[in-house]
Amino acid sequence: MKKRDKKPDRSKMTDEEKLLELMDRARVFFIATMDGDQPRVRPFGAHLYRDGTLWFGTGEHKNVYRQLQENPKVEISCYEGGDWLRLTGTAVFVDDKEAAKDMLAHAPRMAKLFYKVPGFVQHAILKKFPGLRNMVAPDVKYEDSMKLFYIKDPKATISHLREPDEELHLG
Repeated sequence: MKKRDKKPDRSKMTDEEKLLELMDRARVFFIATMDGDQPRVRPFGAHLYRDGTLWFGTGEHKNVYRQLQENPKVEISCYEGGDWLRLTGTAVFVDDKEAAKDMLAHAPRMAKLFYKVPGFVQHAILKKFPGLRNMVAPDVKYEDSMKLFYIKDPKATISHLREPDEELHLG
C-alpha cells in the first residue's frame, strides 16, 4: 500500500492551491446529487484544474449526468489526514473535446477504462473488475461521450479536527 503524501504547509498557498492540494492528497472525493427527492453520493477520482477552472467529468450514459441535468446543485467532499473539504455550487456542463482529452491525460486510469480497447483487453478488465461493466461504453472513445462540468458560484470550506473551519474564496 502506498504511503499517503505528507500534509504540506498551506500557509503560503492560494485558496485554489489549498483546494487542489487536498483533493490530490485525498485521491478520491464524493459527489452528491439529487435523484428526484433521493440524495445520491458516489466516489469520483478525476478532476482537472485548467485555465483557472476546476473541471470534473462523467459519461453521458451515467446517472450522475442525468441527475445533474435535472438538478445542477452539487456538493463535493473529500477527507484526508484530519482535513475535509466541502465544495458546493451549480454544475455547468460544457462541450469541450480538448478539455476532455486533457482530463483523460490527467487521469490515465480513466482513459484505460474508457478508450476503445481490443475486446480481449476489455474482457480481462471487466473480468477482474465486474463492477465496471455498467460504466464501460464499448467501441466509443470516451472523450466523445465524456461530459465535462465546472462548479459555478463555488463555495468551499476546509474543516480541520483541531482548528477552526477555513472558508476558501474561489474564482
